[in-house]
Amino acid sequence: MLSASFALWSVASLLTPLAPAARGATAAARVAVGVAQGALIPAMHTVLSQVGGEGGGWRLVGVAEAPSALDPPSPPPPLL
Repeated sequence: MLSASFALWSVASLLTPLAPAARGATAAARVAVGVAQGALIPAMHTVLSQVGGEGGGWRLVGVAEAPSALDPPSPPPPLL
């Protein structure tokens, strides 16, 4: 599940900027990214909690998720 989610997420992320004029293709790629992340993030947390062992899994999840909390949100793209 983790590998399949990561593969779908990667391919959809790579395809997103390729067709900026085709709104349907861009929207479909963004939906695929969302679907993949819906499975990827819980699967990643499960693996990290299993690797961390008794009481240490939350530390690994915290280390993995900390950069996303530190990244400032980007402004919305300009409307053309």
